[in-house]
Amino acid sequence: MGRLVIKDCRDIFEASRRSSLADKSNRKLSPPPWLDERHPLWPIVAEQDILYDGGQVVWGAIATANDLLYDPGPQDSLAALVYAAGTAYDESPAFLQDVAKATRELSVESGDSEVRKFAAFLDDPKSRALRIPIPASLIEDTPLFYAMVLVPRRHLPNGVLTKHLLPVVVNAYKTAAAAILPSCYWSPEMLDYWTDF
Repeated sequence: MGRLVIKDCRDIFEASRRSSLADKSNRKLSPPPWLDERHPLWPIVAEQDILYDGGQVVWGAIATANDLLYDPGPQDSLAALVYAAGTAYDESPAFLQDVAKATRELSVESGDSEVRKFAAFLDDPKSRALRIPIPASLIEDTPLFYAMVLVPRRHLPNGVLTKHLLPVVVNAYKTAAAAILPSCYWSPEMLDYWTDF
């Protein structure tokens, strides 16, 4: 996985934005019953037009996800992912996977106060945030973000999470929301990677 794969996904998505309005139905996010206007993650649904109409496709790496998403089923659910709001990791998305894994191993007893605060947020089952910065000690020069996303099963090629690396849509200047790029915009190479067990 690398620059050519994400570039192809980006190009397919860009081409779709220039075509008919009917394409919007492919990306439409419908809120599950538990997600309503009072929920802190409601902007994922409410700001999807801002996200899709002006957003950019970048690599994302799943950090955590509801266990239901790893098996076939009818329910959409939440996942958390790590991404950079730009193209800095087009050629090295594996680094995002390393950071995503590192977020699962953080301790509230770390000597780094920024890491302690971040770990405490992750440890709290009631914590919900669209996007928060990854502590500087875990990253290189480019800022990375930890974001909650809704995972619509119909946006995945096989309806389940089979890999941890995938294309996401972000519009960092206009919304904190992020979304998995629907698989109808994935390149053949991305589809092969995702469905190769």
